[in-house]
Amino acid sequence: MPKKLSIKSLGWLTLLNIISSAVGVALTIVTAMIFGVSRTIEVFFAATTFVLFLQQVISTGQLGDVFTPIFHDLKVSSGRQIAWDAFSAMTNAMLLPAIVLALIGTFFADQFAQILVPGFSNEDVRLCGRVFFFTAPVLVPQVLSSMYGNLLRAEHYYGVEEIFGLLSRVLNLAVVALFGWKIGIWALVIGLWLSAVVGLIGQVAFSFRMGFRHRMIFSTAEFRPSYVLHKVPYTLAHTFAAQFFAFALTSSFSYLPAGPYATYNYAKRLLDKFQGVVLRPIGLVFFNQFSQSLAEGAPRVRSLADHALSLSVAVVTLTAVPIIAAGDLLLMGIWGGDSFPIQSIREAHWILAALTLMLVINSQYLVSRRTNLALKVVARQFVASGAVMLVTGLLCFWLIPKYGVYGAVALQYIAALGTCVTTIFVLRSVDRDLVAIISAQKFLCWLISCCVAVVAIFALRDWFGPDLEASRWSVLTAATLYGVLSVALCAAVSWLLRIEESIDFVSKMSSRILCSRSPSSQASR
Repeated sequence: MPKKLSIKSLGWLTLLNIISSAVGVALTIVTAMIFGVSRTIEVFFAATTFVLFLQQVISTGQLGDVFTPIFHDLKVSSGRQIAWDAFSAMTNAMLLPAIVLALIGTFFADQFAQILVPGFSNEDVRLCGRVFFFTAPVLVPQVLSSMYGNLLRAEHYYGVEEIFGLLSRVLNLAVVALFGWKIGIWALVIGLWLSAVVGLIGQVAFSFRMGFRHRMIFSTAEFRPSYVLHKVPYTLAHTFAAQFFAFALTSSFSYLPAGPYATYNYAKRLLDKFQGVVLRPIGLVFFNQFSQSLAEGAPRVRSLADHALSLSVAVVTLTAVPIIAAGDLLLMGIWGGDSFPIQSIREAHWILAALTLMLVINSQYLVSRRTNLALKVVARQFVASGAVMLVTGLLCFWLIPKYGVYGAVALQYIAALGTCVTTIFVLRSVDRDLVAIISAQKFLCWLISCCVAVVAIFALRDWFGPDLEASRWSVLTAATLYGVLSVALCAAVSWLLRIEESIDFVSKMSSRILCSRSPSSQASR
């Protein structure tokens, strides 16, 4: 039984996610340069939020997580082909409601827009409806792509989805950069469609090469989708609550002047990209290894959860340090200009820094939630987290109108803490021996490492500069240097404090360097 996650898989996924996130950041930069913090881009953000809502209603990601442990059970007990047939049946069962919801969203786009952004002007509401009319059908390829991604990860083909996702993001970036100035947000709509279709075609082609052949079946002797679909009420409870929170957030922001919602959304989208690099690879590898180990009858898999959590906290800390220490310089270098004033940069920076620190809480939630789903604990998991999101959504209508973006950040923390705590309690009620919680000592050591690095960088910034009003290239150069130095300082302090992950990393790097310099290695060359 593996005691630790596959570092090779994690490294491959992380590398692809870093490149993909860099492209995503470039897309955010181009979008910000073209649209700034205008109401027009807020219209697009609102419309695509509703598309995400429809995707979540289908619960592709949620039901995919529910199906993966069943897939592994069938693969171990009945063979690969039986598991593949079960996947075909599950995919077909997901496709039908996706088509229905896409049609409903298309034909009632104007009505949905009026509900979503009641505080926008009539002209902006109509534009939002038109954008949603053309983006709602993208739900169908997105659902299929999500299902095929689940299949490839369940078969431990890590990185395939990310490769085709990277290609689609590059094409999306090219469309927006070339045509955004001419056709406005419609370039974003075209890019969204292109991204979904290219990613799907790539995954289907790879699955075909793998040997998988999709069948138009809706059940098999060993599997009926109804078993998974019976979990829909519980996944929908969580989904509707989460999307109610997103809607309440958007609706509450629509009553504020133009600007705060766009600033918050830019920062939140950057955070999502960082989270994709930091937590997504660990979550995917952990969940599939954990589920496979359970299916194969491994007696104890707690070590996988402990390792996943420790790695998550380590990479979150090393991500947060440069963002806190030099994030404002980076944002000024990539966004600064007439469409993005210094005040908005400062606001976006503190939002991004605050939300990045929240990823520590999300790490704990990620490991506990994935453990529950691998154990097939679906009902209690989704109902508990859904209740937290529902309460948080109701708080939006009070905190955001009163405190603006400060209230929005506070709401994110309330949601993160609430879902984390309830998920741990659910897991404890099932198998308390599988509850992995970061130790107070390790957390304190990482906190000290972070604080030392941040304080040192701010002292250097105060001594050497530059400030936000310097030239763009000076600011970008300083941001890069300060960011790299902050990570190095944080890693060095963590090694001095004898944190296990830092010691392991230094040990492996040292052994590789020594191996490469050994006489036998030189002779083989």
